[in-house]
Amino acid sequence: MRAMIVLGALALLVGGPVLGSSLWDKTKEVAGSAAEIVGETATGVGKAIQGEKESPDQVRANIDAASSQALGRLFTEVPEAQARFDSSVAYAVFDTRKMSLLITTGYGSGVAVHKDSGARTYMKMATGGLNLGYGAQFYQVVFLFPDDNTFNDFVNNGWSADAQADAVAGHDASSAALRLENGVSVYELNDKGVMLSATLTGTRYWKDGDLN
Repeated sequence: MRAMIVLGALALLVGGPVLGSSLWDKTKEVAGSAAEIVGETATGVGKAIQGEKESPDQVRANIDAASSQALGRLFTEVPEAQARFDSSVAYAVFDTRKMSLLITTGYGSGVAVHKDSGARTYMKMATGGLNLGYGAQFYQVVFLFPDDNTFNDFVNNGWSADAQADAVAGHDASSAALRLENGVSVYELNDKGVMLSATLTGTRYWKDGDLN
């Protein structure tokens, strides 16, 4: 039933005379519902096949393993990122699954880690927007935080690229990073390597209430 509602909303979005902010509002609404349904469906089918549900400890362990794998890839493919990581006080890594069918929806999970204390905060993310193509993509996002203030703000208050679109300073060609005005460096990796055209538009990050 919910899938039919989303499809109906998508048809209205594509066929209706919607302009400006109304179009973006509808896009985010449909994208959020679609991402939720995809997540619930994938989880339900997977667990039904396995006959069990992963415990929070198992989920956290999977996220931690994916985080380590992403950092290893980053340091191999962008050696300059190692020095930036070493000078940062904290980092966060997210696994993201993005689907496109006229609109783009994405969802994922990750962990934010303070290097000195070792404290780990598990988080979620979601993204949505318009897209003319179709397909599915898996990619990983790495944040490097230069100081405690930027890290604590990200973890405690979450972060929205919509609300802080003016916070993006540009790309750092020397290290393939997206640079934010607050000094945070962001890297995106897909199956082909580091994405030089990385963007955070339409993306939101927040604490996972179930894993912390």
